[in-house]
Amino acid sequence: MKNLRLVIKIGLGFAILTLIACILGGMAVVNMNAVGKDSTRLAQEYVPEVDIANDFERNALLAMYAWRGYTFTKGESYLEDGKKFLDLTQETLNQAKVHADTYPQLVKLREALPIAQEKIDHYKELSLETIKQLDLQDELINKQRTTALELVDHANTFLQEQRTAMEQDIQSYVPVEQLHERLQKILLINEVLDLNRESRLKFWTAIGERNTEYLDQALEIIPQIIERVGALEKITREEKDQKQLEAIRQTALTFQTCVEASATNWQAIQDANSQRVVAGAEAMSAAETIVHAGLEQTQHIANTAMNNLSRASVTMLVGLGLGVIIAVGTAVFLTRAITVPVYKGVDFAQKIAAGDLTAEVDVYQQDELGILAQALRDMVAKLRHVVTDVQASSNSVAAGSTELASISTQMTGAATQTSGMANTVSTASEEMTANMHSVSAAMEQASVNINTVAAAAEEMSATVHEIAQNSERAKTTTANAVVKAQAASVRVGELGQAAQQISAVTETITAISSQTNLLALNATIEAARA
Repeated sequence: MKNLRLVIKIGLGFAILTLIACILGGMAVVNMNAVGKDSTRLAQEYVPEVDIANDFERNALLAMYAWRGYTFTKGESYLEDGKKFLDLTQETLNQAKVHADTYPQLVKLREALPIAQEKIDHYKELSLETIKQLDLQDELINKQRTTALELVDHANTFLQEQRTAMEQDIQSYVPVEQLHERLQKILLINEVLDLNRESRLKFWTAIGERNTEYLDQALEIIPQIIERVGALEKITREEKDQKQLEAIRQTALTFQTCVEASATNWQAIQDANSQRVVAGAEAMSAAETIVHAGLEQTQHIANTAMNNLSRASVTMLVGLGLGVIIAVGTAVFLTRAITVPVYKGVDFAQKIAAGDLTAEVDVYQQDELGILAQALRDMVAKLRHVVTDVQASSNSVAAGSTELASISTQMTGAATQTSGMANTVSTASEEMTANMHSVSAAMEQASVNINTVAAAAEEMSATVHEIAQNSERAKTTTANAVVKAQAASVRVGELGQAAQQISAVTETITAISSQTNLLALNATIEAARA
């Protein structure tokens, strides 16, 4: 890791953060897609299923209510409503079939539809049967009414004739037995009228209270009417009266047939009503099954979506926490990987700038910081070599100065020996001695002083040559002085070159120090950026 370049390290850090964000975003997208699919299923499958089932249930209930109202009241409005809501129920079933075919996974809907269709078809058949039986009931009621009125007409006619005949018998003073017989006829026909009235009352009570027991009671009365008619026939002799009694008997029998048919019709209506209620209840049960299945599946999908959202929230929180930890760890690691070498480099540069050429920087990596550290180490190594060369040159200069001082001392001794021979030589020797002392005091003026010494030596040489004839010893001494002066001149020249080299080395050190300070400043800036 430490051998990677800075751009790769920084890019890797951002890549890790981007990867964490992508992972968290991907998990969120996956969970949201799952919730979206569940929501789509709710919106396209189960909510319409429940809505269709509710419409079916509502229309079926309204149809049942309307048909029950029609059964009780025979109102045309109830009949129209019953037919209308049955048609709406069938339309709802058709919609449910289309929905079930579109979404085959709605198993409960597909299973309940045939049952619901069967029950609705049966309910329609029972509704038609109810209409038929109610129409038959109306016919029977009308026939019963007509028959009862005919019986009353025949009975009243017979009664009126018997009253007229009795008045005639009374006026004719017929025997008491005949009057008693006539009175018996009047009483019997009145009983027939009363029984007919009572049977009709029972019939209408049965219709009004919707209780077939009254029909049974009405049927029990009719034989009594037949019995009274039979009693009348035994004491009736005239043919026209017998025809009247036969008509009463036939109307009574017809009335009995109407009552019996009404009882049968009533039972058929009750059976149709009961079967219709059962069929409606079964259709409602099928609708409830669809509704419950849709609601259960809706609740299941809602719970699943809620769990997915909760899991997504927890995952996001945990992932965010882990992402923060990883991001902080990565940031700390990358920061330390960058700043620690930078701080070491800055410390190293500061030590070098302070003049400590023994300082070391222990940064060994292949990135930019490692390259910088190696460059600093190379620079210090070269700087140490330059300083060593400078020290060697300085030592050479010091040795030359010492040798020059020794030569000057020898020249001073030689000059002292020749001072007695020539004032010129003495003066030159004194000047040379002074110049040598000046060279040892200040190397900056050594070149000038040595030149002066050289000139003085030349003058001394001329003077020695002039006085050579006077003193052989002086000549020898002067020659030696000239040789040593020339050597001193060479040394002074070398000293000047050494001084120039020292100046160049000093400039190099100054430039290196400036570069070192610049590198330290750049390293500090990079560390602050990191």
